[in-house]
Amino acid sequence: MMYNCIYLVIKQFDMKRIIFVLTAALAMVSLSSCDKDSFDATRVVFSNEGGTQTVRASIYTLSITDKNGREVMSVLDEISGMYVVTVDWLTASMPKEGRGSREITLTAEKNTTGKKRRLYIGSMDANFSVDIPVVQHK
Repeated sequence: MMYNCIYLVIKQFDMKRIIFVLTAALAMVSLSSCDKDSFDATRVVFSNEGGTQTVRASIYTLSITDKNGREVMSVLDEISGMYVVTVDWLTASMPKEGRGSREITLTAEKNTTGKKRRLYIGSMDANFSVDIPVVQHK
């Protein structure tokens, strides 16, 4: 009888451990999906002439970070209904409305510096942050 009680306590302890491990593994898998896969591109490249490109992203905030690590968050333009942010030579915009994947428009000015330029577009959330490089040739 005593052995049955010990067996039941050990069995119950093992079930709690199994449930804990499975819950932790599920949480890690769901959080790990919030990485560079949030964007449909891992890098955006512009020629020295500049221009406009679009990428799709499953993000809720939009920012541009410069080479010194200064991050500028987008501001909502109530008239157009777009989040817009400009840093140096790059402007990024995305619609306010929409769930899931949204189209982000990137516009680069012509590069007259004679140097390669790099900024990062990104997103921050309570659980993760994502930055992808935007490069412009000299």
